Amino acid sequence: TLIANSTTIDAAAVAGHVSKDIVLDMTNGAVDPAVLALVVTGAGTVNLGGITTTDSVATGDRASITIGSGNAASTIVIINGAIVGDDGNGQAASDLNITIDAAHANAGDSTLSIFGNVDASTGVILQSDSDGTATLTVGDGTNAAVFAGTINLNDQATDGAVTVLNIAAGSTVSGAIDLAGEDAATTTINLAAGSILSGAVTDTAAATLITINVDGDATIGAGSAVFNAADATSALIAIDTAKTLTLAGTGTVTVDDITMTGSGTLKVTGAKTIAADIAGAASNTATLDIDANTTIAGEVGKTVALATANVATTKTLTLSGTSGYNVTTTTLTADSNFKVTGAQTITGDIIGHATTTELDIDANTTIAGEVGKTVAIVSANVADGITLTSTGDYSVTATVLAEDDSVLIFNAAGAQTVTGTINGADAAGEGDLTVSNNDGTTTFASAIGGSFALDTVALGAASTTVFNSTVEAATLDMAATSKVTLNAKATLGGEFTSVTGTTITLGSAFVDGTTAIETAGDSTLNFSGHTITVNLSNQFTTGTVTLLDNNATLATADATAFNVTDTALVDYSLDRGTAGTANFGLLITANKR
Repeated sequence: TLIANSTTIDAAAVAGHVSKDIVLDMTNGAVDPAVLALVVTGAGTVNLGGITTTDSVATGDRASITIGSGNAASTIVIINGAIVGDDGNGQAASDLNITIDAAHANAGDSTLSIFGNVDASTGVILQSDSDGTATLTVGDGTNAAVFAGTINLNDQATDGAVTVLNIAAGSTVSGAIDLAGEDAATTTINLAAGSILSGAVTDTAAATLITINVDGDATIGAGSAVFNAADATSALIAIDTAKTLTLAGTGTVTVDDITMTGSGTLKVTGAKTIAADIAGAASNTATLDIDANTTIAGEVGKTVALATANVATTKTLTLSGTSGYNVTTTTLTADSNFKVTGAQTITGDIIGHATTTELDIDANTTIAGEVGKTVAIVSANVADGITLTSTGDYSVTATVLAEDDSVLIFNAAGAQTVTGTINGADAAGEGDLTVSNNDGTTTFASAIGGSFALDTVALGAASTTVFNSTVEAATLDMAATSKVTLNAKATLGGEFTSVTGTTITLGSAFVDGTTAIETAGDSTLNFSGHTITVNLSNQFTTGTVTLLDNNATLATADATAFNVTDTALVDYSLDRGTAGTANFGLLITANKR
């Protein structure tokens, strides 16, 4: 059907036909410029074939189609073929504007379904008010359709407006979308299985309530296209149970919340920033798959934890927010990286991989879970001025503290095992190691400061610590009622301090001729006036063990501060003695009974 003049179709009287194509003839466009208008109104459904605009004369020529016109009726138009809005006038703007109009004085919905492809020169505008819904559906659910034009989801400043965009199974919207809308407007985008929303999504008018329902495995994003609903009052992406939403491309995704029901999955395949809170499901079966370098600026596991997060080979997951990360199990694969740049608490276990997995701590972080569970993380780096607190078992092959004020704290609510070396970044003696756990024993299985010594090793009040390998630091400090077991030598570039109520236990490695603690600094009078208990291994039955090899003459009061516990078979005595130089050492002598 050729339409050369503005025309109105009454849906109540004209049913149309699925193969009935419409050609909008712009021949009269020489007249100031032409606006050729087709209006479909009335209660009913009109089927059309494809729509083409043609024979434009002036660059300002436009064609328009309006679905619904203000009467108390619901109008439905189905376009079964393709829409070619490009009239050949060379203009970049839309040559064909389609308005789905449900914003009239009378009640009634207006609906447009497009089953064919739509070119970039076509624009669709949805208008609504409180008693009418404007709906656009792209695709028929069987044949893939691509919508390359623009969509304005609500250009009305009307209270209570309701608009809907359905992207049917296998279909794509690649053109730009403006969420627009304001004044208590509600806009919903429904994504069916295999659907793709790859165009840029922005919000020019501070939309009110935006909901994106992921009803099937679907994709948002491509290239650098953003999804930006930052100005909306509320913007939600809801992933249904057992469905996967893939975030592709490099454009930032900005919404308030992304939620997953049941075993829903959020999959990131394009390097991007997600500025949103992510919530799991009550069943604790939701999954986060990081298949590209990803930064998450919001809270992960908001309200409800995610079950799993998987960081793919060579990829980096960066947490830049400060609200927290709550994932039951995070798994790193070969050469992947878990990076924290915003101060927060990480709740859950982290599983490493034998090939170059890395934990980068660039903001104050507490990890309330097991680090390196089942498989150790290869390396961890704690940046200058940053504190990492671990409240669970910690298995990292090599941890490096970058500067003097880098701090690693172990503070479990029970027994805690630390496996892997912990070193400063260079020979200057960097970083502090603190044991704050006073509810169980913290056991270090590996060397501390073996490559580069730490600055301070501090054993907090009432803590119990076991060092199964060597300790090298500038200082070793024992707070009140702390207990330490040394199973290898402690070498200090500075001083050793201990106070009343502390206990030092020397393991079976310390027998005749061995030294437990050696200092390059002067610990003289650090013990005077205190009462310190020393326990020895039952393997030490004869000879002399040097408890402390000081770098200066110790006072008599230093020696009298230590009380050595005898055993049923051996009496022990402690006094000053020669450790290279007379009275530089505190020596324990074993005498069998």
